Amino acid sequence: MTVDETKAVDNPGAHARAVPEARPARRPGFQLKAFSSLRNRNYRYLWLGQVAASSGMWMEQVSRAWLIWEMTKDPLMLGLVQLFRAGPMLVFGLVAGVAADRFDKRFILICSKTVTSSMHFVLAVLIVTGQVQVWQVFATAFITGTSMAFDQPARQSLIPVLVGRDNLMNAISLNSIAMNTSRIFGPSLAGVLIALMGIGGTYFFQGGIYSLALLATFLLVIPPGDGQPRGSTPYGEFKEGLAYVWQERLILVLLMVALIPIILAMPYTSLMPVFADQVLGVGPQGLGLLLSAPGIGSLVGAGVIATLGDFKGKGKVLLAGLAVFGISLLAFSLSTSMLLSLAVLTGVGIAFTIFQAVNNTVILTSTPPPLHGRVMSIYMMDRGLMPLGSAMMGFAARYLGAPLTLSLAASLCLFLVAAVAIFSPRMRNLD
Repeated sequence: MTVDETKAVDNPGAHARAVPEARPARRPGFQLKAFSSLRNRNYRYLWLGQVAASSGMWMEQVSRAWLIWEMTKDPLMLGLVQLFRAGPMLVFGLVAGVAADRFDKRFILICSKTVTSSMHFVLAVLIVTGQVQVWQVFATAFITGTSMAFDQPARQSLIPVLVGRDNLMNAISLNSIAMNTSRIFGPSLAGVLIALMGIGGTYFFQGGIYSLALLATFLLVIPPGDGQPRGSTPYGEFKEGLAYVWQERLILVLLMVALIPIILAMPYTSLMPVFADQVLGVGPQGLGLLLSAPGIGSLVGAGVIATLGDFKGKGKVLLAGLAVFGISLLAFSLSTSMLLSLAVLTGVGIAFTIFQAVNNTVILTSTPPPLHGRVMSIYMMDRGLMPLGSAMMGFAARYLGAPLTLSLAASLCLFLVAAVAIFSPRMRNLD
């Protein structure tokens, strides 16, 4: 008999008092499983930084789009400014991946957040003083995009360093929850702030939010040995990353499938001011709600994946997610009702987030840790190609109208998903 058991016999009331204390440890419910990675102190700071940075990013999307729309009333300019904001991911993505594998990831994140916060304050001053010009909006968008090109590979490759392989699916899903929680509130808050204090005041607010993300990053403690230079040169590591992706065909297929929604359909966000203004007639506040609706769906999808953890049939889930994504987006393009639009955009968020979380996890778990930064930089280069889709959508919307343009893009996305499902049994049977 143990000492504790002896005490329980001597004092029968001790056992009764011990039961309530034991209940939290035995409670197997949703909360403990879904949020298990947040028990890691350093991941908590990374996660809180993601919440703040994502809030600023989604607010910026509304502010920048509405600013350009007010200045130009040209849907093509909406696509072009998105090109300048996300294009650096394509231009600098591979270099950023080498840096993430070679150097201190925390230092990279600190530099990125400093630059991003500074650009928001600069643009805010230009707006409130009446000096802002279109080229300045494009320039600050490009500089901010460049800082984010280095931020994302470092941040994504840091997750397995902090939480390990077993909690990776959960941590990636929680990262998605952080982004999409801010996606719900960020755009709506931006719309309200634009109405209350103008775009300049909104940019000041966003700069402060990025400063909070910078503070959270300062509090991170990275395990020893992260980002230490190896014997190879940076150029040699660059070639090594490309060679690995080309030789590992599973990784290559996953990267190519990820391009379908990013290039063909996700640029729908650049046309949201047109839908808000000319199709639904809901103004900047309605624009914020339209951009928030996919965030609500994404939060639901990420919560489901975080709770499930690892599961079989990942290939079927990927393809089903892309199919539902395309169908929902097609429905939105045909809608003239605000309530219906919000409902189907919620479906867009659920489907895309499930696809993205599963795809991201499979790529990281299939890749050796020393290559995480480079592989994730290649994975995230599709964000750099997204502006190409935005520019093409803007050009098409100028002549065909936004609803027809989006209908065609969603239909093409569905066609390609069906082709992959039929002709790629390896993807279909992926576990």
